[in-house]
Amino acid sequence: MSISTTAVRAYSRFSKAILSVAATWCMVSCQSDVKPVELHRLDRQIARGVMPDDSLSVKATETLFKISGYPAPTPLTVADYAEKPSIREHLDGVEREYGDTRRESMAIGEVFARMRSVLPQVRVPEVFAIISPFSQSVLVADTLLYIGLNHYLGADYVHYEYFPDYVRALKVRDRIPVDVAEALVRSAYPYRPSDDYPQVVTRLAYEGAVAEAVMRLTDRSEACVLGYDDSQYAWLCGNELKIWQSIVGGQMLFSTDYAIARSLVDVAPHVSVISPEVPGRAGRFIGHRLVKSYIDNNPSASMEHMLTPAFYCSPSLLTSAKYNP
Repeated sequence: MSISTTAVRAYSRFSKAILSVAATWCMVSCQSDVKPVELHRLDRQIARGVMPDDSLSVKATETLFKISGYPAPTPLTVADYAEKPSIREHLDGVEREYGDTRRESMAIGEVFARMRSVLPQVRVPEVFAIISPFSQSVLVADTLLYIGLNHYLGADYVHYEYFPDYVRALKVRDRIPVDVAEALVRSAYPYRPSDDYPQVVTRLAYEGAVAEAVMRLTDRSEACVLGYDDSQYAWLCGNELKIWQSIVGGQMLFSTDYAIARSLVDVAPHVSVISPEVPGRAGRFIGHRLVKSYIDNNPSASMEHMLTPAFYCSPSLLTSAKYNP
């Protein structure tokens, strides 16, 4: 696959449009009453074996231990938690990188401020920093949100050496507000197809709607939200039509094979069901372009609507979107 002149021009036009949208949302953000979020440093308590004494931190610890499958928190069980190798090995790294978290507090505060206009039905949670024993970097549990700071210690962090490059590239501090926004969107609007065997197109449209929501909440670019570097993004923009043709021509779009959907949208070095050339998560890229086309042709559509099955499972989705890469 090669990048054509026409595709590059299309990429340039789309980039200008994205910059315009970003500027608009930036103005909205600047006019909002943005307040830094209090980032409760639960990591400095339970990761050091200290039982919290304030009621909010106790509740957060109880919830974390419950979803972790640990016994109810007591001075003894908290001390046992702190002795786990998966916790102890990150103590120094987290403290070095996150001695000051004002940057994160402000960035998350901006996400929450935009939430009032983008997705007003989403309840803003209390935010806790932890050293996470999970592979998931951000967890949402009811009115609590946990950020595993050990997942954001930089691509060159020593304890990430066994992760592949495409995973380490996402383990950077700058992704925290993006991942927080995405976790909140997915928690409030989970993928709920209307039947037991959903078509791949519904998953692509859902992923595209999530990406659009996160872009609006974070004021970040499409490339940033989808996790692509400059060369990957340029390749995708230059080959958008060929990727779409591969999905359609390969009879994937209306397939109900869950494995195909996962191959298209999951974090991976490449999209195996298309070609080793295609960067991972290209299905999310195509899904967002589909959603962007829908927005262009249906400017009154709300973000909330696009995150529901009424949108991504609609039989008229492709007709309404008029997507033509």
